[in-house]
Amino acid sequence: MSIRTRRALFYLLTLMFMASGALLVAYGIGTRLDFKTFSFKKTGGIYVRSDPTDAIINLNGVEVENQSGIINSGTFIDNLAEGSYKLSVNKDGYYGWVKSVEVKPSAVSVFEKVTLFPNIRPEGVFGPADRFYVKDGTLILEKDGEIRVSGEKIIGNRVIDFVDSGPIITYRDDRKNYYLSDFSSNDSVLNINTLLNNLKESRLGLPGTVPIVKVLFHPFNDKRLVIQTQGALYNLDTVKLTIEKVADNVKDFTVGENRIIFLDSRGIFSYNLIFRNTSKLMEAPADRTLPKLNIDTSGRVFILESNGRLLMLNEDGNAIKIADKVREFSSSPQGQFLIFADYDGPLTVYRIDKDKYLKLETGLSKNIKTITWYKDGGHVLIQDESNLYFVEIDDVLPLNIVRITNGVEDFAYDNTENAIYFRNAKGIFKIVLEQ
Repeated sequence: MSIRTRRALFYLLTLMFMASGALLVAYGIGTRLDFKTFSFKKTGGIYVRSDPTDAIINLNGVEVENQSGIINSGTFIDNLAEGSYKLSVNKDGYYGWVKSVEVKPSAVSVFEKVTLFPNIRPEGVFGPADRFYVKDGTLILEKDGEIRVSGEKIIGNRVIDFVDSGPIITYRDDRKNYYLSDFSSNDSVLNINTLLNNLKESRLGLPGTVPIVKVLFHPFNDKRLVIQTQGALYNLDTVKLTIEKVADNVKDFTVGENRIIFLDSRGIFSYNLIFRNTSKLMEAPADRTLPKLNIDTSGRVFILESNGRLLMLNEDGNAIKIADKVREFSSSPQGQFLIFADYDGPLTVYRIDKDKYLKLETGLSKNIKTITWYKDGGHVLIQDESNLYFVEIDDVLPLNIVRITNGVEDFAYDNTENAIYFRNAKGIFKIVLEQ
């Protein structure tokens, strides 16, 4: 080989090395060569995290390597040219998931709550019942005037309240008495009416037997009860046998976080169970009934008035109107979002910290009865007249919606075992999602 040929070959290889190096650097910083225009353009990407993690991911019909494992919790698809893509996630035995994704330069479209719903036959767990409740996998039933927990009969015919650790409050209509028992042991039963009247007289010097109107567990101590009579509201300790009067002439109340929210003729008030002080939240509603309330993990109080107005009350007492004509609402477990259905039908998600609204084009019925958040905060369970749905919350279409079943009378979601229970005319059924 002549010197001239070797020199030409050297220059050619050098140019090829520089060109390939430039391409590698370009791809490394998120650009790629557009062969139509022979110019470098910035690229984008898509990040997907699915549950189950071993799902099959396809982009425009081509399977993408699933990178989920011990180190990576999801899959990053990079160096994508600007444009529209069809992203799908599938697994045998599950309903599929699909999105139309617009990839933009120097941006990553993130889908980190891709939950595939199992396409399985629900498991029958019990026959027909009047009502049911679920806590940590324990099924509590009301049937034929009796209460049964895991098949065992307990006192009373109506469930009033219960907590994770086992204590349960029940009511017996024929005796007009409330009872405290423990469905994890069922060793002893406490007559709440008798205890209240004894402590009221011995500790507070208030003689006379008074009927109980309402009883709920203390929000962070299941050894205590919050009890409403026709004349007052009490905080009672069933172990230390102490009692304190919270307020007089209370019409109704609820509990949450570290507070009791109660209604009297003057307005709606908040009683702090730690500092033991009372503050007024708002004037009494015109119909003198306690509206639907929810206290989220941040201590915010959401109030749905009878006229459909939905308000948010901050710790400082300021009321913020979120919406009108609201039928039903629910706050997310993390306290970041609020979802509500109005009387016109559409579902709307409100981002609390950013004061932003997102309308969900679900096409569901106007008659939404119940909304419950799924544990990932990216989905909700919705019941309308008779159908139960698993609905994705996202601003990228299409929304992935699964109709779980029809003929539903009521349902419950147990996030501890990640299972959905529902009741219809045939009985109570259960679907367990991926753990």
